Amino acid sequence: MQLMAILADVGVVMNWDCTVGAEMLPQRVLLPPPPPPAPESDGLQKILHILHSSGFEPPEEISERNEWCTKIVEIAWKLSHEELRLLKKRCPSAVWAVLVFTLIRPTPARMLVGGHVCKVKIEDWDLFPVTMEPTCLNCVKKGHPCTYQNSKISKCRECALFGIGCPKDQTAGKRKLVEQEDERSQKRARYDTKAEEEIAELKAQIVQLQEQVAGITEVLNHRAIMHREVKGTLWEIFDALVDVIKKHRPR
Repeated sequence: MQLMAILADVGVVMNWDCTVGAEMLPQRVLLPPPPPPAPESDGLQKILHILHSSGFEPPEEISERNEWCTKIVEIAWKLSHEELRLLKKRCPSAVWAVLVFTLIRPTPARMLVGGHVCKVKIEDWDLFPVTMEPTCLNCVKKGHPCTYQNSKISKCRECALFGIGCPKDQTAGKRKLVEQEDERSQKRARYDTKAEEEIAELKAQIVQLQEQVAGITEVLNHRAIMHREVKGTLWEIFDALVDVIKKHRPR
């Protein structure tokens, strides 16, 4: 029986038609191509260009490093939350720690060593912290800004760096975090308003300069006309003198 089954299978194989088999195979569904990546904003491109130009390493000289970090942070202020996430993803952890350290309240004891400040790892911290409300009692007492570094740690930045608890005022309401995007959007709005005011002032100065140039041009044109008139009058006087000389010349 097994021999007959094998022979039967061989017969099927010998008589198999590839076109029939093709009809029996399920048609493969072609998936659409993935969407193109979203274009990067000008701000993000500028920062990546700065990082690439420096070999993704901050300058060693302190003043140059501070200038380098300040330039990047000023551009990063205008980035959206998603763009900041992409920037953090593309930055080496050591570079990101340097940028974060730039925005940490300086004290003599706070030094960046291997991505840590006061033995606290800051490589995962947000570049721009979120304001914490209500402010913890430690920050209220010392007058420090009470900001939240990331979603994994419940302490504010100051308490985390000091290595102490982060007590809240029991009489205040439930602790909440001010939305980072809203806070930064408000700051960007104030920046845009200031820029618009400066542009309007520059436009007014341009109009004033144009009026001054027009006035000077008018004076110069008037002087040119007077010069031509005086020149013509002088030529008339000269011609008259020539006629007088000719008449009184002895013959």
